[in-house]
Amino acid sequence: MARAIASDSGEIWPASMVLAGEYGINDTAIGVPVRLARTGAAEVLDWPLPERDRNAMHEAAGYVDDALAQVGADQLR
Repeated sequence: MARAIASDSGEIWPASMVLAGEYGINDTAIGVPVRLARTGAAEVLDWPLPERDRNAMHEAAGYVDDALAQVGADQLR
């Protein structure tokens, strides 16, 4: 991953990113495909997913939100 960033390769890697509408999710960090560049994650790739997978992604985001709320991390947002 570091080599892809250093070389500005545009390679696609999985990374945990705070989403801003991608996959219908906002303000929650989950693992998604990203295009890497010298600046880091240059683009979140919002690939089409079957409904079952999109629902599972939303469920995972809900778990992250719930865990953050339990530790009081919502004050950090």
